[in-house]
Amino acid sequence: MELIPGKRISKSGSATDAWIGRGTVEDWKTEVGGRAKVAEAVPPSGFDNNSKFPRGVRLANNPMLRSGLALAGAQRTIEAWTRGEAVASENDGIVTAEEIGLLNLRGTRLVVLSACDTGLGEARSGEGVLGLRRGFIQAGAQNLLMTLWPIDDERTADLIADFYAADKQHGNAAKALSDVQRKWLTRLRTEKGTSEACRIAGPFILSFQGNASSR
Repeated sequence: MELIPGKRISKSGSATDAWIGRGTVEDWKTEVGGRAKVAEAVPPSGFDNNSKFPRGVRLANNPMLRSGLALAGAQRTIEAWTRGEAVASENDGIVTAEEIGLLNLRGTRLVVLSACDTGLGEARSGEGVLGLRRGFIQAGAQNLLMTLWPIDDERTADLIADFYAADKQHGNAAKALSDVQRKWLTRLRTEKGTSEACRIAGPFILSFQGNASSR
């Protein structure tokens, strides 16, 4: 399991309060499920349909199986699928929204999915949006930070750092994101114009159940 040096975060100082890292599917599910109060997944990207897969690779019709996170080994899996080869699902590098919904994330106050397109999904009448958002809410995560379009990697790292600092200060993820996005949009609009400001600071949304505050 690879944990990113210097990026373990904690409000109380406990080593199990936060998990930030990359790894295989089983590593990710074992480390995040039921342990962390704050968890940040940093995969290359999220996916919400068939568009990111090569021609000939089609996923199931269930939108909870067509949405997920691409972790270590995902590229090898996709290449194997294009050759018509089967890959063991327990370590294929892909965590689907359906698999996430089966995790135990009760007690996890905040999950941050700062990759590209993690907030997308399929809207179905009477069911809402089916995708990563639904999976994490079903698993019990209280607050879920996601993105609606591709992100700027370098700028996002700084923005998320500001978000964590604001969340620690306010104890309220919704207020933290609102304050940080407003400051970033104001500054970037002056530096780069409205369109670029929205592209960099605009894709982040917060979904929460219950009270967004940790206090």
